[in-house]
Amino acid sequence: MGDFPGWSSLIKEFKSPTSVASVVPDGARNYPPGAIQSAIQKRQKLSFTTPHSTQAQPPSGCITFNAAEHRLVATVLYGDALQARHCSSAVSTLQRRTKTTEPMEVVPRAKRAKACSDDAEGDGAATTPTAAAKQIAELRAELERRKIEHDNAVRDLSRRHEQVVRDLKGEKIAMEECHDQVVRELKGKCSDLKASHSGLKGSYSDALNWAYSETTVQRDHWLEKGHTDEYADAMGSLLNTFKHIIKDLRTGTVGESIEVRFDLQDDDGRSVTTDHDEVLMPYWRELANALIHWSEYHAGEEALHVIICCVETPNAVLDVLSLAMKRSKVRAFGIVSDGHSRPCKLDEFIVDMIHSNHEVTTVGFHSVVLSNEEWKTICDAIRARDVGKTSTMELSQFHECFVDGISDEALKDILTSNAVWVSLGGNGMSSREASIIAEFLNSNPPLARLSLKNNPFDNADAELLANALLSNTKLRCLEFEQNDVRNEGRLAFLSSIFDVSSLASCAASNHT
Repeated sequence: MGDFPGWSSLIKEFKSPTSVASVVPDGARNYPPGAIQSAIQKRQKLSFTTPHSTQAQPPSGCITFNAAEHRLVATVLYGDALQARHCSSAVSTLQRRTKTTEPMEVVPRAKRAKACSDDAEGDGAATTPTAAAKQIAELRAELERRKIEHDNAVRDLSRRHEQVVRDLKGEKIAMEECHDQVVRELKGKCSDLKASHSGLKGSYSDALNWAYSETTVQRDHWLEKGHTDEYADAMGSLLNTFKHIIKDLRTGTVGESIEVRFDLQDDDGRSVTTDHDEVLMPYWRELANALIHWSEYHAGEEALHVIICCVETPNAVLDVLSLAMKRSKVRAFGIVSDGHSRPCKLDEFIVDMIHSNHEVTTVGFHSVVLSNEEWKTICDAIRARDVGKTSTMELSQFHECFVDGISDEALKDILTSNAVWVSLGGNGMSSREASIIAEFLNSNPPLARLSLKNNPFDNADAELLANALLSNTKLRCLEFEQNDVRNEGRLAFLSSIFDVSSLASCAASNHT
């Protein structure tokens, strides 16, 4: 027979063999009694040789073990502490068996291990079945609780992850929209800058082309037309004025006002108005372009005063200036001695400018002759500006515009145009106009300043106007110089403003 289970490992634990054991046919193990007893008592290491014979009876002097004794010997030899506690009883058993020498059945090692396991399980199951079941139930409950907590944690993390993803997507979309908006704005600004640059480049190009291509009008040109040397010199100065104004507008160095003036007096000291000539048209066109250029690239918050003095402005000139006056930043426009002695479109030009350019708050006319109907058209445009509340006309000046006297209708239209300041000097007004003006002032209109200089008003007219001031609280200034008013008329004005004849009259005086 071959080795029984564990035999080889049992042999390896001993360093030197001291005896030989044989295996009988029925599987019993035989060991010398001295070796076993010595191993049990002293725990010294033994070594056995592999059995090589199959004798029917154990050799003389050997001990035969049953299954339980075989397990005891193996336990002692392997040093198992649990079984070693029964060594003392095992020794007495071995001694007893030595005397009787009864044969004992040896159980194979695998079967013995299984039997021990069965015995141990049987003992444990018999002793604590309820506790084991309870512990298993508790473990299962704990496992289920942990599983639920794990599932909840996973769901919570999943929700948080999804929320973070949604937030990040929202932020990404918002950033993309913001980026797109910035890109659009930058593209718009870039387009505006390109357009501005192109316009500026084109404007400078036009200016350079005009400056280099425009030939100077020779002095002989005016002499050949029958004008005097003084006239030719004055025209040369006018052309130079055009060039300087255009240059200042292009470069942004212009002041708060520009004045295109023909400066020449006759033998009586009166201003002379130049005749229109086609050689002046390029200058008018370039002036209009320069006005637009300055307004677009240099004006900022500023606005200009534009005055055309003693230069004839026929319809061709007004047509050139019309677009510029609509688009340019012009606060005041004045025209002096335009030289018109025939029908023209000046009233249409002024009305169009007032309606389309709300920067304009002042219009002035000096020695400009128009019909009553034309003046009414202009006054209606001024009144409409105030009604629309877009902006208020601050000054309307009509100086020496009514050579043969102003009509009642024209005077009423001018006074009721709702301008803050009205100037009617040098229009030959007298008692008839004084009664209309007094009635107007007595109604306490919003007019703050009135100029009646250089008119033939007398003392009676002064007293009539002074009485109207007693009920007027809004007029702040009345200009009445250069009239036929003597001391009586002056005293009438003083009394209306501050009557010191008594305390009551002093209190009732108009102190405004």
